[in-house]
Amino acid sequence: MSSSLVNSLAKVYDRNPLHGQKPGGRKLSLNGSDKAQASPSPPPSPQNSALRCVESRMDSLSSQMERLLNMQQTVLTRLDGLSQDVRGMGQDLASMRGDGCGERRESGVEAACRELCGAMERASERMDSQGCRLDGVERLVEGTQQVISYIGEVVKSSRLVELLFKQPGKKAMKKAKDDKEKAKLSLKSSKAQKKRRPADLS
Repeated sequence: MSSSLVNSLAKVYDRNPLHGQKPGGRKLSLNGSDKAQASPSPPPSPQNSALRCVESRMDSLSSQMERLLNMQQTVLTRLDGLSQDVRGMGQDLASMRGDGCGERRESGVEAACRELCGAMERASERMDSQGCRLDGVERLVEGTQQVISYIGEVVKSSRLVELLFKQPGKKAMKKAKDDKEKAKLSLKSSKAQKKRRPADLS
Protein backbone atom coordinates (compact mmCIF):
# COMPACT_ATOMS: atom_id res chain seq x y z
CA MET A 1 0.00 0.00 0.00
CA SER A 2 1.07 3.62 -0.60
CA SER A 3 1.19 6.22 2.15
CA SER A 4 -1.71 8.22 0.71
CA LEU A 5 -3.97 5.15 0.69
CA VAL A 6 -3.00 4.33 4.28
CA ASN A 7 -3.71 7.88 5.39
CA SER A 8 -7.10 7.92 3.69
CA LEU A 9 -8.04 4.61 5.30
CA ALA A 10 -6.92 5.90 8.66
CA LYS A 11 -9.07 8.99 8.23
CA VAL A 12 -12.11 6.89 7.32
CA TYR A 13 -11.86 4.22 10.02
CA ASP A 14 -10.17 6.04 12.90
CA ARG A 15 -12.58 8.18 14.91
CA ASN A 16 -9.86 10.03 16.78
CA PRO A 17 -7.05 10.60 14.33
CA LEU A 18 -3.68 11.12 15.86
CA HIS A 19 -2.46 13.70 13.42
CA GLY A 20 -4.94 16.25 14.83
CA GLN A 21 -3.33 16.10 18.24
CA LYS A 22 -0.30 18.15 19.26
CA PRO A 23 2.49 16.16 20.88
CA GLY A 24 3.96 18.95 23.00
CA GLY A 25 1.05 20.61 24.73
CA ARG A 26 1.49 23.15 27.46
CA LYS A 27 -1.14 23.83 30.13
CA LEU A 28 -1.70 26.84 32.35
CA SER A 29 -1.26 25.98 36.00
CA LEU A 30 -3.53 27.22 38.78
CA ASN A 31 -0.81 29.49 40.05
CA GLY A 32 -0.55 31.14 36.65
CA SER A 33 2.91 29.76 35.95
CA ASP A 34 3.53 27.80 32.80
CA LYS A 35 4.83 24.34 33.37
CA ALA A 36 5.97 22.08 30.61
CA GLN A 37 4.47 18.64 30.64
CA ALA A 38 6.66 15.88 29.31
CA SER A 39 4.91 13.17 27.28
CA PRO A 40 5.20 9.72 28.87
CA SER A 41 5.62 7.84 25.56
CA PRO A 42 6.15 8.85 21.96
CA PRO A 43 2.94 8.83 19.85
CA PRO A 44 2.57 6.01 17.29
CA SER A 45 2.95 6.79 13.64
CA PRO A 46 -0.25 7.27 11.61
CA GLN A 47 0.71 4.49 9.17
CA ASN A 48 0.92 1.87 11.92
CA SER A 49 -2.41 2.94 13.45
CA ALA A 50 -4.14 2.84 10.06
CA LEU A 51 -2.75 -0.61 9.32
CA ARG A 52 -3.89 -1.90 12.71
CA CYS A 53 -7.37 -0.46 12.12
CA VAL A 54 -7.60 -2.02 8.67
CA GLU A 55 -6.39 -5.37 9.99
CA SER A 56 -8.96 -5.32 12.79
CA ARG A 57 -11.72 -4.43 10.36
CA MET A 58 -10.60 -7.15 7.94
CA ASP A 59 -10.54 -9.68 10.78
CA SER A 60 -14.07 -8.73 11.78
CA LEU A 61 -15.22 -8.92 8.17
CA SER A 62 -13.60 -12.33 7.69
CA SER A 63 -15.24 -13.61 10.87
CA GLN A 64 -18.60 -12.30 9.71
CA MET A 65 -18.08 -13.91 6.30
CA GLU A 66 -17.26 -17.22 7.97
CA ARG A 67 -20.44 -16.97 10.01
CA LEU A 68 -22.44 -16.17 6.90
CA LEU A 69 -20.88 -19.11 5.07
CA ASN A 70 -21.67 -21.42 7.95
CA MET A 71 -25.24 -20.17 8.05
CA GLN A 72 -25.51 -20.59 4.30
CA GLN A 73 -24.21 -24.13 4.55
CA THR A 74 -26.70 -25.01 7.26
CA VAL A 75 -29.53 -23.46 5.24
CA LEU A 76 -28.47 -25.39 2.15
CA THR A 77 -28.33 -28.66 4.06
CA ARG A 78 -31.79 -28.00 5.50
CA LEU A 79 -33.10 -27.12 2.05
CA ASP A 80 -31.62 -30.32 0.65
CA GLY A 81 -33.31 -32.31 3.38
CA LEU A 82 -36.61 -30.56 2.74
CA SER A 83 -36.33 -31.13 -1.00
CA GLN A 84 -35.64 -34.82 -0.43
CA ASP A 85 -38.63 -35.03 1.90
CA VAL A 86 -40.81 -33.27 -0.65
CA ARG A 87 -39.62 -35.59 -3.40
CA GLY A 88 -40.36 -38.60 -1.25
CA MET A 89 -43.82 -37.27 -0.48
CA GLY A 90 -44.42 -36.61 -4.18
CA GLN A 91 -43.34 -40.12 -5.09
CA ASP A 92 -45.59 -41.54 -2.39
CA LEU A 93 -48.52 -39.48 -3.64
CA ALA A 94 -47.81 -40.49 -7.22
CA SER A 95 -47.66 -44.15 -6.24
CA MET A 96 -50.88 -43.80 -4.26
CA ARG A 97 -52.57 -42.04 -7.16
CA GLY A 98 -51.24 -44.64 -9.55
CA ASP A 99 -52.55 -47.43 -7.38
CA GLY A 100 -55.93 -45.74 -7.03
CA CYS A 101 -56.13 -44.95 -10.74
CA GLY A 102 -55.01 -48.45 -11.62
CA GLU A 103 -57.65 -49.94 -9.39
CA ARG A 104 -60.26 -47.58 -10.79
CA ARG A 105 -59.17 -48.34 -14.33
CA GLU A 106 -59.19 -52.05 -13.65
CA SER A 107 -62.63 -51.79 -12.07
CA GLY A 108 -63.86 -49.70 -15.00
CA VAL A 109 -62.43 -52.15 -17.51
CA GLU A 110 -63.95 -55.06 -15.64
CA ALA A 111 -67.35 -53.34 -15.59
CA ALA A 112 -67.09 -52.57 -19.31
CA CYS A 113 -66.12 -56.17 -20.05
CA ARG A 114 -69.03 -57.41 -17.99
CA GLU A 115 -71.42 -55.12 -19.83
CA LEU A 116 -70.03 -56.25 -23.17
CA CYS A 117 -70.31 -59.90 -22.18
CA GLY A 118 -73.91 -59.37 -21.09
CA ALA A 119 -74.73 -57.56 -24.32
CA MET A 120 -73.10 -60.32 -26.37
CA GLU A 121 -75.02 -62.99 -24.48
CA ARG A 122 -78.29 -61.13 -25.02
CA ALA A 123 -77.48 -60.65 -28.68
CA SER A 124 -76.66 -64.34 -29.07
CA GLU A 125 -79.93 -65.27 -27.36
CA ARG A 126 -81.83 -62.95 -29.68
CA MET A 127 -80.02 -64.39 -32.67
CA ASP A 128 -80.92 -67.90 -31.54
CA SER A 129 -84.56 -66.93 -31.11
CA GLN A 130 -84.59 -65.21 -34.49
CA GLY A 131 -82.96 -68.27 -36.03
CA CYS A 132 -85.66 -70.50 -34.54
CA ARG A 133 -88.32 -68.17 -35.90
CA LEU A 134 -86.72 -68.17 -39.32
CA ASP A 135 -86.57 -71.96 -39.26
CA GLY A 136 -90.28 -72.07 -38.44
CA VAL A 137 -91.07 -69.62 -41.25
CA GLU A 138 -89.02 -71.66 -43.71
CA ARG A 139 -90.87 -74.79 -42.68
CA LEU A 140 -94.21 -73.04 -43.11
CA VAL A 141 -93.19 -71.82 -46.55
CA GLU A 142 -92.04 -75.28 -47.57
CA GLY A 143 -95.32 -76.79 -46.29
CA THR A 144 -97.43 -74.23 -48.16
CA GLN A 145 -95.42 -74.83 -51.32
CA GLN A 146 -95.97 -78.55 -51.00
CA VAL A 147 -99.68 -78.02 -50.40
CA ILE A 148 -99.95 -75.66 -53.37
CA SER A 149 -98.12 -78.08 -55.66
CA TYR A 150 -100.29 -80.95 -54.49
CA ILE A 151 -103.46 -78.92 -55.05
CA GLY A 152 -102.25 -77.98 -58.53
CA GLU A 153 -101.59 -81.58 -59.42
CA VAL A 154 -105.00 -82.62 -58.08
CA VAL A 155 -106.71 -79.83 -60.01
CA LYS A 156 -104.93 -80.76 -63.22
CA SER A 157 -105.80 -84.44 -62.93
CA SER A 158 -109.42 -83.99 -61.78
CA ARG A 159 -112.39 -84.39 -64.21
CA LEU A 160 -114.49 -81.93 -62.32
CA VAL A 161 -112.23 -79.16 -63.49
CA GLU A 162 -112.60 -80.34 -67.04
CA LEU A 163 -116.37 -80.35 -66.65
CA LEU A 164 -116.38 -76.95 -65.03
CA PHE A 165 -113.94 -75.21 -67.33
CA LYS A 166 -114.07 -77.06 -70.66
CA GLN A 167 -117.84 -77.75 -71.22
CA PRO A 168 -119.05 -74.16 -70.78
CA GLY A 169 -116.71 -73.17 -73.53
CA LYS A 170 -118.04 -75.80 -75.85
CA LYS A 171 -121.60 -74.84 -75.02
CA ALA A 172 -120.85 -71.24 -75.77
CA MET A 173 -119.31 -72.20 -79.08
CA LYS A 174 -122.30 -74.33 -79.90
CA LYS A 175 -124.66 -71.52 -78.99
CA ALA A 176 -122.77 -69.14 -81.21
CA LYS A 177 -122.89 -71.60 -84.09
CA ASP A 178 -126.60 -72.20 -83.54
CA ASP A 179 -127.27 -68.49 -83.49
CA LYS A 180 -125.38 -68.06 -86.74
CA GLU A 181 -127.26 -70.92 -88.37
CA LYS A 182 -130.58 -69.55 -87.15
CA ALA A 183 -129.73 -66.16 -88.58
CA LYS A 184 -128.83 -67.72 -91.90
CA LEU A 185 -132.07 -69.71 -91.96
CA SER A 186 -134.10 -66.63 -91.12
CA LEU A 187 -132.47 -64.75 -93.97
CA LYS A 188 -133.15 -67.59 -96.38
CA SER A 189 -136.79 -67.83 -95.31
CA SER A 190 -137.28 -64.10 -95.70
CA LYS A 191 -135.82 -64.20 -99.19
CA ALA A 192 -138.05 -67.13 -100.15
CA GLN A 193 -141.11 -65.33 -98.90
CA LYS A 194 -140.24 -62.26 -100.95
CA LYS A 195 -139.91 -64.36 -104.04
CA ARG A 196 -143.21 -66.11 -103.46
CA ARG A 197 -145.25 -62.94 -103.02
CA PRO A 198 -144.92 -61.61 -106.59
CA ALA A 199 -145.83 -65.03 -108.00
CA ASP A 200 -149.02 -65.11 -105.95
CA LEU A 201 -150.00 -61.64 -107.14
CA SER A 202 -149.74 -62.61 -110.81
